[in-house]
Amino acid sequence: MDKGRRFIAELFGSWWGRCWVGLAAISTSSTFIPLYVRGFALPRWILFVVSLAAWIIAPFDLYRKKLNEIDALNAQIRVGQARRSNLVIHPQERCRFYRQVDPNDRNRVLGVYFEICLAVENTGNRNSVINRYDLDIQESGRRYAGLHLQRRNSIQARNAQYAGLRQDFFNTGDVIRVPPEDAVGPGVLPLWISENVPEIATLTCRLTITDTEGSTATADFVVSEAS
Repeated sequence: MDKGRRFIAELFGSWWGRCWVGLAAISTSSTFIPLYVRGFALPRWILFVVSLAAWIIAPFDLYRKKLNEIDALNAQIRVGQARRSNLVIHPQERCRFYRQVDPNDRNRVLGVYFEICLAVENTGNRNSVINRYDLDIQESGRRYAGLHLQRRNSIQARNAQYAGLRQDFFNTGDVIRVPPEDAVGPGVLPLWISENVPEIATLTCRLTITDTEGSTATADFVVSEAS
């Protein structure tokens, strides 16, 4: 019942609906009036004009509605494309790295554990899901791409066992989520490299983060070896 009322309201609420009803009335009258009214002569061109108009009006209205729908969808697409994340890294102090050694051979370095301290800000208007971490070490000229977050509780170094490492991570997974126009942190980004780095006490590292939308941010860190 509601659909019928809606149809009637839309039909008589538009110029094309009233025109279509009028043309239908003329067409019907031209068919039945001559049967009951003697001497009534209907010009032949009227039937042609009425039929032509009826066939044009309906497709034109459908075409107009589809154009409006296409324009609305294009507007939504433009709005979606305009919404992007924009990442900014804010380096923090107390960045450290630890050389993990083989407990049975302390001259053999298994890898290096980094505690990169930072906060991440998203100045854009779209959620950011950071899922890629690249680290460049200036002193070696090496780039370590696509590192995973590997959290450690303790590290066996050459001269000491480091227990109780920082646990103020951003989360427990491999991604960092930053809401739009917001920030997360400060926190620790735990990165692991399965090889040794130059035997010096301080490294200059460049961190690049990338989210699922392709937005990136880069910052330089001075990272000291734990002593």
